[in-house]
Amino acid sequence: MVFILEDIAKIEADRMTEGMVVENFTHIQRSNDVFGDPRTVREINRIMEWYVQAAQYYVWNSDIHDVLGVFADAFLNAGLWGNKNVPEKRIEVCIKYGLLGSVIYLEDEGKGFDYKTQVEKLQRGEKHNFSRNGGGLRKFHRSHLHVSFHDCGNKISIATRISSEEELDRFSMR
Repeated sequence: MVFILEDIAKIEADRMTEGMVVENFTHIQRSNDVFGDPRTVREINRIMEWYVQAAQYYVWNSDIHDVLGVFADAFLNAGLWGNKNVPEKRIEVCIKYGLLGSVIYLEDEGKGFDYKTQVEKLQRGEKHNFSRNGGGLRKFHRSHLHVSFHDCGNKISIATRISSEEELDRFSMR
């Protein structure tokens, strides 16, 4: 589900990320074809390999699988729509793991977009024309992950569901 103005501090506090593991990655676009450049896919895989290795201690396996798909779409959208396929533009990724879940931030160097209007449309059940763009937004909206846009729309957070104390007990027995 996509949330419009979720406070970053609240997202992190809900997942108890304070003082936990943090990983930062910077990807510099090397071509003007994010989708066609195999280095983009390698970078997505490299970051997600790091995530999967650490997330197995903090996140349910089903959530890890969902994060992989949403992250790949968000990363590609950041390069294509945010950075407009311009070489040398950066995509910053920050991953935080907490006792009750994880959160991944992606930020591009673009000007953002009017995400509030688009998200409100989806939340009201209105149709959006996805023929030109918006497929990632639709996927984010359908996901059970907590996906939020921040700032001017050039930053997104992907957070796993919050675990309960009972789930933590079961999780620790895995």
